[in-house]
Amino acid sequence: MQNLTTTGCLQFAAKIAGVLALFSGLMALLFFWLLADSSAERTAWATYATASFAFGGTSMLGSILLHLETYRRDHSM
Repeated sequence: MQNLTTTGCLQFAAKIAGVLALFSGLMALLFFWLLADSSAERTAWATYATASFAFGGTSMLGSILLHLETYRRDHSM
């Protein structure tokens, strides 16, 4: 069973936030951007999707780095 320390909770929260942001960006790109009527709307949705991808990627990267740091700390001599 996973240890529910503060670090473990932060890793889990970062993974969830990352997945939700990536999914949100993908939905914005696929549905709303394709259904937009004007160039301004497409630009707005593309900007939202880009921001969502950036936040999701950063969250996932932070989760991975936190996991690696925890592993290094727990397995150091």
